Amino acid sequence: MILLTAALVLACDEDWYTVGAGRLLSHRDGAPGGPYGNSVDGGPDGGVPHLYVCGVRYPEGYDWRKDEQKGSVDCTLFLLRDNEAILEIPVGEATLAVSDSDMHRILRGHLYADYISDEASFVQKDGEVVYSVKTREYVHSMILRGEEVLSLCRKCDGSGWTLRSDGSQLASGSDHILHGLCYADGTPQGSVHESGSGRPFQFSTISGRTLSYWLDGRVDQTREAREDVGVYDASIARNLSLPWFTAYYGSKSYVFFPSLGSNFQIGYNERYVALMGDQSQIYALTNTSANLGRLYRVEIRQSPVNLWSAADGEGCALAISQEGQWKVLQKGLDGRFSIVDEGRTELLPEGAEPYSKELFFFQGGKLFLPLQIEGKAALYVDGEIRRYDFNGYVDGAYWGTGS
Repeated sequence: MILLTAALVLACDEDWYTVGAGRLLSHRDGAPGGPYGNSVDGGPDGGVPHLYVCGVRYPEGYDWRKDEQKGSVDCTLFLLRDNEAILEIPVGEATLAVSDSDMHRILRGHLYADYISDEASFVQKDGEVVYSVKTREYVHSMILRGEEVLSLCRKCDGSGWTLRSDGSQLASGSDHILHGLCYADGTPQGSVHESGSGRPFQFSTISGRTLSYWLDGRVDQTREAREDVGVYDASIARNLSLPWFTAYYGSKSYVFFPSLGSNFQIGYNERYVALMGDQSQIYALTNTSANLGRLYRVEIRQSPVNLWSAADGEGCALAISQEGQWKVLQKGLDGRFSIVDEGRTELLPEGAEPYSKELFFFQGGKLFLPLQIEGKAALYVDGEIRRYDFNGYVDGAYWGTGS
């Protein structure tokens, strides 16, 4: 949870929220990439789809990994399209922008960012305020449905959540969010068909042992966990309204489908790293205390299948494509990272580290992983590593058409 100490002075009239924050860049602003200096050519020239990348650029020589001057150092939030900078927003109170990676995201080729002052919260698109509310909350997840901005927000005081449509409240609750806003394919982008106006969206919450599945802003299903299991995670099956949750029972780990009355045991004394699934199967990445990583596939009404095991390292993150292709981000005992699947192991360059293990994902048929290499930003895209010359990091990517 991010609490900002700097107060924002609000005017008394209705214009207090119309802050023009961003600088849209044109081709005349310099050579492609400008100060970013991407050393690899990007997507097709003038074609669609495009590769959009966002991140934060710091002054040369500043150690952004320690970030000892956070909140006072001059830095810039940016958006690139096919290696060319198309948007820059100086971070600060005047522009309603912060550098925190969980407070900005790329949706359909646009940069959406949120900001929290002492009295209000703001959501902006490409530097222009979309909506603001006079309560302190941060965006947990966001999707676009046609031109509508749907945001699921958490209260900064921990009192619960609010679901908003273009800032107007649709629903609220005092329980905890377990799975954020998504379409049927389990992503915030959705297909063109799914993300159109009026298409259904979903998320899940939990209160005590009660798991609630929300469809279009209303509770669609409610399930209770047994008293003798310890629930610690829950999610929504992709492509179907089928909630499931994971739990410990003694020394055993389970996946439960309460609506089917089914449960599946996955391992002994193993901790989950990631779980993903759809209407027919779930993938579970686990680790043990003995540096043993495993990937299981659990199909409904069938025994779990061990797809991958590594006795010389740990599984750090899992990515599953729409077609069911899986990739595991592994860290070896020597500290070096690699990407593995059923047939090969791809060793990342020495010194390369994930910027965030949460940003290992398939999107638009491509595998992405933002990296840092000796303090410089880099982006892994389907076996190719794009290196950047600026001081800072990449923390988001999107492959597709803008709108």
